[in-house]
Amino acid sequence: MSSFNQFLLILATFSWMMFIWVLLGQEPDNNLFIYEGHRESPMFFSQFIAIGAHLGLFGILGALLYITLQTIEYSSIKHFGILVIALIGLGWGTLTELYQLSVSGRYASVGDVVTDLTGAVIGGFLMGQIMRFISRRMV
Repeated sequence: MSSFNQFLLILATFSWMMFIWVLLGQEPDNNLFIYEGHRESPMFFSQFIAIGAHLGLFGILGALLYITLQTIEYSSIKHFGILVIALIGLGWGTLTELYQLSVSGRYASVGDVVTDLTGAVIGGFLMGQIMRFISRRMV
């Protein structure tokens, strides 16, 4: 893979990380849960949405990290792919949660960090399986 393509992959991965940073740093909108003109308590339903958002966002990050790590030439880091993805997912999840402490209406949660870590590992693992499947089919 050319160095320009590697640069584009790294740029895409960092861009996704910045997207996560911006998205999770916004003030929450509590007016999303209106039923028949009455405001409903969003706590129960919003927890599922939040968990899904964290899993999805960090799952995509894990997939991008896997692709990026596998394309880096002359590096032994690709042999520790899932471990590196887990560490980056844990670190970025922790940083975004700490950043949320400074955002009005947001709070930091250890559960969110664990969900971020889980999403990154699942995304990286699934991308690895997809890439292995594709490479076997092409032979």
